[in-house]
Amino acid sequence: MIGADRTIAVSLSGFSPQAEAVAERLGITLRRITEIQVKDLNPLLGLDFVVFWHKRCACTGVGVQLHRCEEGGNSSERDEVDYVLPSDTDLFADIFHNTETGSSCSINSIWLEVQDSLNPYAEIENGAPPTFRTARVSYPGTVILETPCGPMRPALVFLGMAMWIEPEFVTLEQALKAQYGDAHDIKLQRVEFSSEHTKDWRVSLQAPLDATSLADIRTGGNWPTHTEAEPDD
Repeated sequence: MIGADRTIAVSLSGFSPQAEAVAERLGITLRRITEIQVKDLNPLLGLDFVVFWHKRCACTGVGVQLHRCEEGGNSSERDEVDYVLPSDTDLFADIFHNTETGSSCSINSIWLEVQDSLNPYAEIENGAPPTFRTARVSYPGTVILETPCGPMRPALVFLGMAMWIEPEFVTLEQALKAQYGDAHDIKLQRVEFSSEHTKDWRVSLQAPLDATSLADIRTGGNWPTHTEAEPDD
């Protein structure tokens, strides 16, 4: 119906006799994937582990300098803090409101914008201890901030963050190891290393069961080229 030249059905649990009969009548090729152990794996696919690197961060504090008009204009060039948000402030709550546009945003939204404009992870080494930095974000007098002490009009928001890049090791024992094919075809073996923290990150290797050359290995994977980090709980 879809105009395919060939149809292949794949199963982890095998096929019933009825399914096999239908497949033969319709010309559908059947394949079965079976999980295997490390000892059954072609040595060419025997990577010890794969490392996924994850950006991590935690908010260390949010300070506010209030907007006020003084002689000569606003005093936002000073780095003095007039108010500190409580440590239990919800980082994902929309507590900043723009009275001109009607839009709202959260502390997390501000942090994502900082990452877009400044790339704060650029000089942080993988596996290094946390780096502590403060982003200084200015606001016009049209933004209202909700606080436990009532609404405030911020001129500056000082966003303190701890940032680090931590490794996730996925060993060969933890990886998916599978064999693919049937009795009439050359069997393929596949190893897939998947991140537990980011489910769609993976690295895979595949080769024929009897392969002896690295040229027979096919590689694949899926991971983003750029990822923004949200504060940990």
